[in-house]
Amino acid sequence: YNRVWLRTQFKRLRCWLAGRAVTHDDLYDASYYQFMDREARKSAPTIAATIQRELHPRTLIDVGCGTGALLAAVRDLGIEVRGFEYSS
Repeated sequence: YNRVWLRTQFKRLRCWLAGRAVTHDDLYDASYYQFMDREARKSAPTIAATIQRELHPRTLIDVGCGTGALLAAVRDLGIEVRGFEYSS
């Protein structure tokens, strides 16, 4: 298990024990996105190239785009992109 996953699980447990609902931002905080962005930037160029090669899109919408690392890589290939993320 990695640190971010363990931290997320701990937050879930803490919220459950406190008797309140877990909010989206409780689960996906700044440290989570820092870790995810660092990891996503590693794979984004390969995934973007595969999307372009296999699907040939002119536009792409990513719902739940996180930090937008994949969108940036797709945009760099000349594809118009839009991203939506629920977390603040």
